[in-house]
Amino acid sequence: MSTIRRIGKGLVALVTGGASGLGKATVERLAINCTTVFAIDLPDSIHSVHKHWHFPPEYDLHYRAADVTDEAQVSKVIEEIRGKHKRLDYLVTCAGIFEPQPAYHFDKNKPQSMDDFTRTFNVNVFGTFNVIRLAVGLMKETKPHNGNEDRGVIVTVSSIARDDGPADHAAYSASKAAVAGLTVPLAREFGPLGIRVVSIAPGPMYTPLLARAGQAVEKCPQSTIFPQRLGQPEEFARIVEFILENPFVNATTISFDAGYRNPGGSTFSNM
Repeated sequence: MSTIRRIGKGLVALVTGGASGLGKATVERLAINCTTVFAIDLPDSIHSVHKHWHFPPEYDLHYRAADVTDEAQVSKVIEEIRGKHKRLDYLVTCAGIFEPQPAYHFDKNKPQSMDDFTRTFNVNVFGTFNVIRLAVGLMKETKPHNGNEDRGVIVTVSSIARDDGPADHAAYSASKAAVAGLTVPLAREFGPLGIRVVSIAPGPMYTPLLARAGQAVEKCPQSTIFPQRLGQPEEFARIVEFILENPFVNATTISFDAGYRNPGGSTFSNM
């Protein structure tokens, strides 16, 4: 019978977008629990995290520069994990971008650039799927931990915008709906191997990308039921921890938004 699978020493995790926001909080949470963590992000982001975050010596944490849309770069990191540890227990895909654009700029009589729309999908959807398809080969080789039936867990990041998107967020909202749409078919495909797939759909979170949204950020807390504030990355990381540890959570998208509703169509991001 499956039991609660405690995160701990001897397990290996890969976190994308691990140098800031939700990804960085997840990296720290896993490292605190003695998990070996490989975190990938773009070079500038990794340089920043090394400059401003001093890792405690007990953390078994390894940052690697990789673009989630690049097969060769992601494969290199996964092969490093295979060579050093011969297992991958957890994959958490936090890498994503948030670039609000109206579908049509009425003041300029100009439609949104297809390059802008495609760039959002390239990172949020294709990047997420690229890492999953490359990582699951190592995950299927992983020996279940402590006799538990779980061989591995994949956690993706959707958004409340998947079905309650603000104006000017067509690309972002559609991309996050696509991420949520991956969950059930992948869970069905990987389930016979003992691999679970779960997505989290956060509401507005206090992260660097949301901070750059400016005055629109002030409206977000007014739309939550309770507590009326932005979510904290550390709270997101605890949801990830819950998913990784509880073997009966599978094939679902978990809303994580304090009852957020967006009646005014105000802007937000959860990355």
